[in-house]
This record gives sequence, C-alpha cells and structure tokens, in this order.
Amino acid sequence: MSLNRWKFLREHVGEGKFYQELALRHINFDRGDQMLDSLDSFLREVIGLKYVISASKLTKYKSSELMAKAFKCLGVIEDDDKSCDEYDPDNFSSRGDDVLKLTEGTIVEPE
Repeated sequence: MSLNRWKFLREHVGEGKFYQELALRHINFDRGDQMLDSLDSFLREVIGLKYVISASKLTKYKSSELMAKAFKCLGVIEDDDKSCDEYDPDNFSSRGDDVLKLTEGTIVEPE
C-alpha cells in the first residue's frame, strides 16, 4: 500500500483507465489528538506492505479490508467482532450505510 495525492491519481481515472471511477464521501467525526495518533499508528502498520490476491480471493478487494481497518482505528466505525475482511466495497457506498456501524456523532455524507 502507498499513499497518493489526488493530483497524481486524477489522470488514471476514467473510461479505459486503471480506475473506471472513484467516489468521494466526506466523513464528519472527532478529529482530535487521539484520532491523529491512531492514524499515525495505522499508517505505520500498512504503508509499504505488499498485498497479493490469491485465486481463492479473486472476488475480494483488499481496499475494502484496509478501509474497514482504517475506519476502526480512527473510530469512524465500531471496533466490533466483525472481521475487516468481511467488508465489501459496496459497504462504503451510500448503499452500504446500514452495514457500517458508525460511532456516535459520526456522519458519512453521500457520494
């Protein structure tokens, strides 16, 4: 995994490009010092890791697993017993809002 700025990704989005489309959803949640510490810990854990897709996981998307892990670390969704690899990309769209157990005071805006 690596971090990329939007200005570098923009040219790779569109019909026939690496990403056909991307969606943006703003998340309103507590962005205090604890969140920054949690974000720093999460980034240290995942940046530079190599991810592979095995034949048995061709229908899974690592990006949704990473999003779930990040959301749990940041306190956006409840850190419950549900495994992060059980989340699918649709769970992070407006259609999947009922699957995400948002923490109190957290609001995710539509795409």
